[in-house]
Amino acid sequence: MLHWGAFFLSGVFLAAVSVSGEGPFPPPQIQVRLSTPPGFSKWFLFDSTRAALGCYVHPRDNNVCWLPTDETAEYSPGAVAVVLSTVYHSRKECLDTVSEPDNGDCYAYEVRITSGPDKGKHGFVATDLLEVTKESQALRVSWEAAAARRAREEHARRELEQAAARAERNAERERARKACATVYSKTIDRKISDLTVRETTQVNACQSRGWYPPPNK
Repeated sequence: MLHWGAFFLSGVFLAAVSVSGEGPFPPPQIQVRLSTPPGFSKWFLFDSTRAALGCYVHPRDNNVCWLPTDETAEYSPGAVAVVLSTVYHSRKECLDTVSEPDNGDCYAYEVRITSGPDKGKHGFVATDLLEVTKESQALRVSWEAAAARRAREEHARRELEQAAARAERNAERERARKACATVYSKTIDRKISDLTVRETTQVNACQSRGWYPPPNK
């Protein structure tokens, strides 16, 4: 059985899939390239999603976009990072707090920069400032194919196990039916008082299953 957790990033559908049965099959980390809002040579990773979204929507409004140095991490455009988590804000929450981005999305991502002078910095940034790298997209395609193949194999394995279990149940039923036919042939012409305890138990068991007398085929 597949368990899906999905989100959108710069128009690319990213699905986190795990395959149950043999343990987790984790997706590769999504690698992204960071950009800045138009007119900014530097930008920031924020300590909260609301700050990341609000400052992206109103970058020059000091009443909305305030940048305390102890809660932000500055980065340069082109920095490469990995996605740590994603947070979705409802449409109403977007409108009530930071206004809604032009594209209608209301997502913020927690990222950690993995290379260059900004390596190690982490925080939240708005969706539109992220672009999935080509390498990560290719890795995602390969991983999804492997996940689908693994799911098919798991399904086939379960089907075989279930078929084997059904066959064993049917075989056991047939053995019991034949045994009851034997009990019937040995006891049908005898008095109940002449039956042994074992035979009486066998007769009762076969009667409870509707096999004494044997059903007509």
